[in-house]
Amino acid sequence: MNLKSLVVLCYLILTMLACETTKQANNNEDQNIQAGIEIQAGEQAGEQAGEQAGEQAGEQAGDDLLTGLATSPTYYGQVKAIIDTHCAHCHSEGGAGLFDLTSYEQARTWGVAMVEATQSLRMPPWGAYETEDCQPTRPWKEDQRLSAEQLEILAQWVEADMPEGDMNAKVDGERFIAKDLERVDFEGSAQIPVEVEPGGDSFICVVIDPQIQEETWLKGVAFEPDNQQLVHHIVLFSDPSRASLELMDEHGTYPCFGSSLVPGSITAAWAPGGQPTILPENHAIRVEPGTLFVMQMHYSPQGGASELSDQTHLRFQYADESPTHEAYLQLMGNLDFTIHPGLGLQAQAEDSDPQQPDFIIPANAEQHRETLRWTYTGDLPGGPDGFGGIDGLGELKLISVAPHMHYAGVDMQVHVTRPEADGAACAPGTLSSFFACANEAGCLDSRDALACMQTECNAQWEALSLSCWGCAHRVFTNRGSQAESIAQISACERSEASRQALAQPANECLVSTPMYDFDWQRPYAYDVAIEDLPSFMPGDVLTINCGYNNSMSNPSMREALNRAGLSETIPVHLGDETLDEMCLVGLLFSFERNQ
Repeated sequence: MNLKSLVVLCYLILTMLACETTKQANNNEDQNIQAGIEIQAGEQAGEQAGEQAGEQAGEQAGDDLLTGLATSPTYYGQVKAIIDTHCAHCHSEGGAGLFDLTSYEQARTWGVAMVEATQSLRMPPWGAYETEDCQPTRPWKEDQRLSAEQLEILAQWVEADMPEGDMNAKVDGERFIAKDLERVDFEGSAQIPVEVEPGGDSFICVVIDPQIQEETWLKGVAFEPDNQQLVHHIVLFSDPSRASLELMDEHGTYPCFGSSLVPGSITAAWAPGGQPTILPENHAIRVEPGTLFVMQMHYSPQGGASELSDQTHLRFQYADESPTHEAYLQLMGNLDFTIHPGLGLQAQAEDSDPQQPDFIIPANAEQHRETLRWTYTGDLPGGPDGFGGIDGLGELKLISVAPHMHYAGVDMQVHVTRPEADGAACAPGTLSSFFACANEAGCLDSRDALACMQTECNAQWEALSLSCWGCAHRVFTNRGSQAESIAQISACERSEASRQALAQPANECLVSTPMYDFDWQRPYAYDVAIEDLPSFMPGDVLTINCGYNNSMSNPSMREALNRAGLSETIPVHLGDETLDEMCLVGLLFSFERNQ
């Protein structure tokens, strides 16, 4: 399992951009001037002027209600509120945006570009959208998307030559105000400012020792970039083995494209407009004694910074007491092996050997997909080489999900497959007959049992559903006796009471990112109570389906090739380098601690 190089899981777990969409003005008679003529008013006018005229007035009122106005929108009347809420946290003086949008003059200068960027869904930067194949049922926290009405307001404003309106009647949006830690229990930074070379992006790791002497629970993390125009994003890794001491120079830094290059897990991240990471109530992250932390700094001189140095500060807030629930980030994907339909890299139509598929994206392929699967068995494998994993868990709740690919990546869908709430993982007799065939064929004693089972018992192999493969994987990984394995096979063909209580859908799309952008990665957190979050039970199968455009029609790929001095595309393989690819997702799980 190649989980080592994550290449900037930027905007990762727990990064919060707490912008909320402004509430639509109340539709009552006293607010018609600012909120638009109500449909009801149109209907009343129709009653006075005659049925035909009333219908026309009602239709006009409906159109006005769609955009929130009876006349062309103005900057102070409608546009400023949209910019305040969705744009100004980056596009303001000193912000991460390349230009300021916080005055009428500046908004007018960039108005045409703003409409083009919002209509194409490139801005605000938010990759997750519903598609025909994926309809998540839970709302997202910090959902940055503009509504259809807001998009129409911006378009009409530009079409009307961007009128200013009455500043004395301005409507302000709800400006983003970053939360802060309740207190700072630790603060650290690089020993000296980090100097960045002009030109291309740089990835520099900064080693920080919080001097933790006993098991500690991390409740909150805050970053304060010294040079926000230079810092593209930050990913914080734990280093419980203190291996980073061997990599750092005398100033406590080292180059680190891809990840921290040491065993550990991702703890938090920062992105432009971000706020401190503060975990939900009764949740915290476990930190072992002696653990170091490594800030992977992504510096981008192209951001318009006049100074190419930075000394970002890291702040921790520790939990006052041990939490009832532990938060744990599991990185899953980048699988370069195939075990069975519920685990590993899955064969594509173009693979010459379906039993040994290759992760390769052909040159000039505009619509290529790769599919990976992982079966949750009750154990979390942790980081590279299985470091930091947790065994013996039961139900997990998924707090957030963070897709990650490189420059060829354009779309990812993440699904979970479970047994029906009132049904069994396997149809009666299917799994038992599969193992009976395998036993009769001698496969269970074979050195490569699964290959033997696929060959000798192919009909039974093909008859197993994906949820059945998830349950079968629990049999394969069973460490108990033969009798226990037989009991597990039988259990797979019976309904589970615990499943019925959860009432989770059998097939659920967790996230779809048809607007994925390497430069604007982030976590997508569900805006529901803990008990309503998606559940993972042992035997559930996670499917990661990644879409790629490895052609010059993909701007991100074209720019990456140009920076590498290449004028045409090349085949892309799974790997760590810039022009390699990944199919990886960060899953922030919650589980109840063993008291």
